[in-house]
This record gives sequence, structure tokens and C-alpha cells, in this order.
Amino acid sequence: MPVVRQHGELGELSQLRPGAHVCYLIESQDDFEAATRRCLFEGAELGQKLFRFAPASAIGHERSPAVPERVIRLDPHSDFLGGGALNPHSMFSRFAEQAAVAQHEGFSGIRVVADMDWLLAHPPSPSELADFELVLDKVVTDLGATVVCAYRPGSFGSATSQALAVHPLYAGTSAQPAFRIWYGGDGGWHLSGVVDMTTEAAFARALHVAGTTAAVRWIGCTNLTFISAEGIALLSRATAGHDRIRIVDAPAVLRRCWQALGLDELQPHVTFADSAGTGVHAGRIPVAHTGGVGR
Repeated sequence: MPVVRQHGELGELSQLRPGAHVCYLIESQDDFEAATRRCLFEGAELGQKLFRFAPASAIGHERSPAVPERVIRLDPHSDFLGGGALNPHSMFSRFAEQAAVAQHEGFSGIRVVADMDWLLAHPPSPSELADFELVLDKVVTDLGATVVCAYRPGSFGSATSQALAVHPLYAGTSAQPAFRIWYGGDGGWHLSGVVDMTTEAAFARALHVAGTTAAVRWIGCTNLTFISAEGIALLSRATAGHDRIRIVDAPAVLRRCWQALGLDELQPHVTFADSAGTGVHAGRIPVAHTGGVGR
């Protein structure tokens, strides 16, 4: 069954449930340390095994080291990747391994707060970073992990906005990206925002990565406010190679254009449905709030 995932803007790093995947933009190191401390204490109260990822040079030098006992500090670049380039398969294998160990040890799951500057030792391209984070979103969901990916805009430049677009939750900024995609469980992906000429390339790449990660069973459009003709063409091509796909809560323009182009006859395996009765959960994304989460 699809899982109910948190999505939208967070006022702070709190009330994070298993499966939460947050993009946190670091504007102030002191604020980040305070948020990290709250997040880790919350994880400890929930019985989760706690991790902090950071560059080796930063480990143990946090400004506010008062965090729960037994927080495991790692530099994924050296501890998981042996000093090499980002290897998503290796990273995801280590995530699954750590989650299994945590369960065996009696923890309820794992919680990770990652200073993504650890990637700077061998920087991925913006598209490689977005691909990694998009698949990580599925991994986080499948494992029931809680993961915060913290980015400094000064370290990652334009890649920051691409990373933000593939997280269901974001904090540290009120600037919602124009287009977002996140995993909804049970082979489905939620789309949010606008697909136009400024986001079509990111949309096409995200659909490709999602489709090659696992079979796509449904695409949720509850929060999709606009899709261009080219976006519809991209969606048609992306769904052509799959068996059966439901497009849930599609905007009226998408339904009309799909039928006008004859795609309902060319691709009968693609059907349209409303979320009521489908088991697909995708509520409205809140504009802004403090201390709560989208449901």
C-alpha cells in the first residue's frame, strides 16, 4: 500500500516521522547546529539509531556538541566510498546495511543528519546530485529511515535548487522550487508545482531516473498546477514503456490534451483516476507553517 509521506515546508526540524526526507539549507551554522541537536534528541526519544555525516575535517568540531550520547559520526566519502567518487549503489547498500543492523540491535530505525559538504571532496555534477537524491528518497521511504540532507548554497551553487526539487520536505528557506518530485510508495511518484520551459529538462530527467529505478505504477498530480505541451509529451514518452500506470488527480489541461492528442487510444495502459478510493495520499502542500508538516 502507498505510504503517507510528509511533504512541504518545515518551520523547524521536528515532528519528523519515519520516511521523512528533508532538504535543509544552511544559512547560519549556529541555527543548523541547534536544529541538528533538536532533531537528534527527537530521534533518540523515538528509539532511532543516530548518525551525523560530515567531512572528516568537521567531525568532532561542531559548535554545539551537546547532542545525545552514542551519535555515530561518519564521513561517507572515506567511510563508505573509500575516498572515491559518489557511487549511489554503494551508498544505498550501506544505508540498508545500517538500517538492518539498527533493527537487530533493537532500535526502531535510523535517523541521519548529513552535512552534505562531505560531497565536496569529489563533487558530483548538479544532475548527478539530483539523481542521487531522487533515488535516495525511495530508499528512505522503503527503509522507514529519517534523513536530513543539509546544503550550503555557497558550496553547491545552482545544484542546491536541483537537490531541493527532489526532496518532499524542505527547511531553512521559504523559496519553494518551481517543480518538485518525490516518492509516494507502492511504485508511485508525486509531482508538484509547474512543468514549463524552465523545468522541462529537470522533469524529463526525473521521470527517466524514476522509471529506471523501479516499475512506475502511479503518478500523483494533486499538487501539479501546470504542465506544458512539451511536459505532456515527456510524460507520454516516459509512460510508454510501462505496463499499467494510473495518473492520479491530473489537472484538467493534462486530461484534455491527453485525449486531444489521441494518447488515450495510443497508450490504453495509462489511465486517469481521482485520489479518492485509490489509496494514493497527497494533500495540499502548505504555503508556510512553523513546527508542523504537510500531510
